[in-house]
Amino acid sequence: LGRISAGDDFLVSLPDYLFMQNAFDGTPVGIFKNSPGMTAYPNATWGGLIDVKPTKRTYIMAGVYNGDPNIREIDHNGVDMSFNGPAFAIAEAGYRLNGLPGDSRFLGNYKIGSWYDNASFADYKTEGYGGPSQMKRGNWGLYAVFDQVVLPFGDPALNFGLMVFGAFLASPDQSVSQMPYYADGGVLCRGMFPSRPRDVAGFGIIYGDFSSDLRHAEEREEVLAPALGVQDYESVLEWTYKFYFRKGALFVQPDAQYVIRPGGTGKIDDAFVLGAQIGINL
Repeated sequence: LGRISAGDDFLVSLPDYLFMQNAFDGTPVGIFKNSPGMTAYPNATWGGLIDVKPTKRTYIMAGVYNGDPNIREIDHNGVDMSFNGPAFAIAEAGYRLNGLPGDSRFLGNYKIGSWYDNASFADYKTEGYGGPSQMKRGNWGLYAVFDQVVLPFGDPALNFGLMVFGAFLASPDQSVSQMPYYADGGVLCRGMFPSRPRDVAGFGIIYGDFSSDLRHAEEREEVLAPALGVQDYESVLEWTYKFYFRKGALFVQPDAQYVIRPGGTGKIDDAFVLGAQIGINL
């Protein structure tokens, strides 16, 4: 119980943390397009969760949170302590493959979940007709997340290997879901070079499909405002490599991304993006 973020516990994909593209990092971004009540760092809200472990390999957890999207407003300076609601609820079940004493090195994590947001949403079916849109109460979604080591190698104590991972999110009500279908996936490899045992390499793909009802609304609006564009889909490819130095005290991570249909409209050219980040662990 307390001031917590739902994204710290639910819909967590640990391999995603390697990547710099925010659509991956930590919590797959698709849920935030459809649920203003979902929270993740640096935003927290009032909430509570319960986590039950029926066996050593499984867990079931559920949480309820104050889903007020206004907590993200900068004028609150991160200290909005209100209970304005509406409620946001989420539940998840998970299974861990291997990872216990005597198990094989093919570690895996598999998770499924669902959520419900009791907020009021603009109804895309009523937009683009020259008047205010109507509102609908509530939206929901389902998700699945996994990661799996497919090729372990080297010293068993060092957890070297090749891993695949992925996530799929669906929020089927396209009248209120901006991005009803979102998917990501990729591969990670740790310990490729014996001389650099801590380094990690990764490649990932992201795909987000915009709502057909939203597209129809934007097509109606585009008649009077052609510059707006119509959102269809957006995708990103990312290549990254994390160099560790001084026994992990310092890392340097160059990164390359190719963004396909930025903004989803096709009115902005595809973009090749280069970046890097540096970290020091004291």
